[in-house]
Amino acid sequence: QLFHLIDKDESGEIQKAEFIRTFKTNSDVVDFCREHRRLAPLLNPQTFREAFETMDLDLSNTISESELRIFLSSKMVKSTNTSNSELQLPGAVDDISQDGQDELPNSKTRRSSVKELQQ
Repeated sequence: QLFHLIDKDESGEIQKAEFIRTFKTNSDVVDFCREHRRLAPLLNPQTFREAFETMDLDLSNTISESELRIFLSSKMVKSTNTSNSELQLPGAVDDISQDGQDELPNSKTRRSSVKELQQ
């Protein structure tokens, strides 16, 4: 339902402008994003771009419903040496790699992962 509240043109893809427009006009979406650590950076102009790009697995410059779903269900966290402003999911500490680094996939892996999930 969150996806459809943001995807105003019903294209099946969320553009950056649609996020921004929704944040200005829908307080329920803003409240939902504030309560979810993975989405909260979208509300801050300084962290919006990085959060959007992290969600954009196929590098299309838009977010599909499956990309949003993957992003919200992801258990990836920043390294344990990050500041409090970094994204972390409670209970996901077991998913940190041995060296404490993110396990964010590279662009090529990101594209193939999305294609596999969409099949």
